[in-house]
Amino acid sequence: MFSKLLKLSLTIVFAITLGGCGNKAQTVPGIPSATEISVSEIAPTTLPTPAFSQTIALTSTVYSVSIPDAFVNHLAMDGKYLYWTTESGSDLFRYPLAASTSTAATIVASTLFDKGVLSTYPDEALVRAGDWLIFDDCQISGQTATWALRAINVETQTEVILAQSNGSTILYTFSSDGEWVVWITGDLSTSTTIITAQNLQTGQSQELARSDSVQNTWEDVAVSAGQAVAVHLGDNGRTLFLFELDSGQSRKLLSDVKDTDIFGLTFNGNWIAWKKGRNSYGPTALYNLQNNKIEILPDWGVSPLLAGHWLTWDAAFEQPLYVVDLENHQSFLVADARPGDNLTSVAIYGNLIVWCRVHTNIDRTEIDSKVEWRVLP
Repeated sequence: MFSKLLKLSLTIVFAITLGGCGNKAQTVPGIPSATEISVSEIAPTTLPTPAFSQTIALTSTVYSVSIPDAFVNHLAMDGKYLYWTTESGSDLFRYPLAASTSTAATIVASTLFDKGVLSTYPDEALVRAGDWLIFDDCQISGQTATWALRAINVETQTEVILAQSNGSTILYTFSSDGEWVVWITGDLSTSTTIITAQNLQTGQSQELARSDSVQNTWEDVAVSAGQAVAVHLGDNGRTLFLFELDSGQSRKLLSDVKDTDIFGLTFNGNWIAWKKGRNSYGPTALYNLQNNKIEILPDWGVSPLLAGHWLTWDAAFEQPLYVVDLENHQSFLVADARPGDNLTSVAIYGNLIVWCRVHTNIDRTEIDSKVEWRVLP
């Protein structure tokens, strides 16, 4: 998908640019580097693959709205509305859950740039949490990107620009729990990657950590319940850190992870999940923060998503969409795929799950999207 290729191309540009830099950034006093924030850690215990009961096919009514000639690349929802952006699209749309089939979606935000694109990044690039909608807005020009990280308060209709750049930095990823937004940027001139957190209520912003080279870098972050988990890549592999956002304190959870990309990092306050393989392939690792144990789940899809006690994935091409109830240890079949279908852009709010059924022909000259949703048990 274009959004995934875009992030990959930005990463390649960033790596090439930083590789030619001979100077490393100096650590700012008071801002910990990756090596400074490590504290005592307890090695997690890996449990055997859990034995789920037979996967149950959901029977609840499936609702849908068709979006012809567009590839929906990100979905979000709350109790009243669906929100989505489209691949290479410049608008953010809203659609009422209780609407009739003849109701048209409305535009709630548009790009700030000439030929700009909203939600250009894979995974969590459109967030609906608390009172907020958070998304990125980007304009690609040559080998640089002008971008803004934007937040709209759905209650007051006011907007905040959380961060922006005229091309000197790259926005790698961001996450929000409705109270905090945390993002990772890369500086093209100093080889530095920085994790920044901002409180949406107070507006207070702080740097959590920074690293200073392509071989010593922050890769991903996910936020929940006032905490953030972040992945650091160093000479000895990948390390997973947990930050307390109020205090800025942190601890190392898992270190020297050399056999995985920790792809698709997701966090819900109690569990952390990621793909335990290369790129988006392989089983899913599920880390329980309460007992410091890791379960290995089957390869049921790409880009895992934790929401409450639910774990789901974007489905692989022409594969079914599954969801797991982590509290009751049950698995459910949400939707079957037809030939040529992608079941993707999954989001969960409470006991509602929404996904996009995208159907394309081989050369992708014809694209049809249908946003579908149903109630979970």
